[in-house]
Amino acid sequence: MLTKNLIDFGLSEKEAKVYVTALELETATANEIAKKSGVNRSSTYVVIESLKKQGLISVTEGEIVKQYSATPPEVLLNLAKKRAEKHEGIKKMIEGIVPHLEALHKDTRHRPKVFVYEGEDQIKEAYFDELTLLKPSDDFYRAFEDPGEMDKYLHGYIEKDFVERKTKGIKLRGINPNTKETRFIVEKYKNMQTLNENLLIPVNKFRFPEKPIDFAVYGDEVTFSSLSQSFSIVIKHQEIADTLKNIFDLAWSEAKRLDQK
Repeated sequence: MLTKNLIDFGLSEKEAKVYVTALELETATANEIAKKSGVNRSSTYVVIESLKKQGLISVTEGEIVKQYSATPPEVLLNLAKKRAEKHEGIKKMIEGIVPHLEALHKDTRHRPKVFVYEGEDQIKEAYFDELTLLKPSDDFYRAFEDPGEMDKYLHGYIEKDFVERKTKGIKLRGINPNTKETRFIVEKYKNMQTLNENLLIPVNKFRFPEKPIDFAVYGDEVTFSSLSQSFSIVIKHQEIADTLKNIFDLAWSEAKRLDQK
């Protein structure tokens, strides 16, 4: 029981055994302490040195060998009081800096997280991983992209995209160039149009660049990608995503008018 209490106080099991034994023997050699405590002799010397540093054992130079004595138990009480005072001081210090730490945490939490993917393999991995990470929501997946370019560089992606979004009930609104390739893909997947809304805009008026940059926004993520140039930038930030959703919705209104024409 005493040993357990001393361990709770902060001593190791061996320190507790050696200290209790030293109290019982009053004055003894390391060898005597080792035998009675059950701690092996080599470890006993190490433990005695540790207890000496804590002020719990004193040493007397004998005529032949050193003699060791445990200091009075009141020393333990004084140590406990000092530790309690130290812990109270630490507690007050932490209470004082918590507001500053919380401010730092809030600042970090509201900063956008940016991920950059480069190279064909990373791009493919990023695109296909994004599908599996999509979470069901009432929100639309908004995309300004060239499906022909996507089908060219990401074989099998469009079909997998439909399957993943259908499973999770995620609808897409896409603004796409009115090209032969896009019309072919829209026709190919027309049975999925309950899930998709595609608006085709004239390329002669709103020209998609030669090496198009796809743009998509969903939830709190915005993605800018160039499949032909093998890079993708993902920005995770709710306010940025909401702003670009509003811009997309404005573009969607105009794209609707052009598509009807």
